[in-house]
Amino acid sequence: MDLIYFIRVLLKRKYMLIGIPILTGIITFLLVRNLPNVYKAEAELSTGLTESSRVTIGDQGFTGANELQQQFSNIIELMRSKKLVDKLSYQIMLHDIESDVPFRNYTVEMQSLVSDS
Repeated sequence: MDLIYFIRVLLKRKYMLIGIPILTGIITFLLVRNLPNVYKAEAELSTGLTESSRVTIGDQGFTGANELQQQFSNIIELMRSKKLVDKLSYQIMLHDIESDVPFRNYTVEMQSLVSDS
């Protein structure tokens, strides 16, 4: 008896149960279609650094998590530096210009520059 009542309520509200998800989808599409394409990339980097927590007797003292964290921080700062990004960009441009098979196809302007030289 409760199952029949439940089905009747669902059938009575069928337009609302179908309309709300469709309306939500349309509104979402209209709001998202003008957003710029933003891509996120993640990578794992093998640094060769390992944690070697050890305590030694003598002048060296404790080397461990703090030193390892500092080394990782230094690597991250180096990778984010403008000088390194500029140098990498320059190397990529040289590769594309000098290589027979560039990373991307040339634009019309670039093809005219390459064919002139």
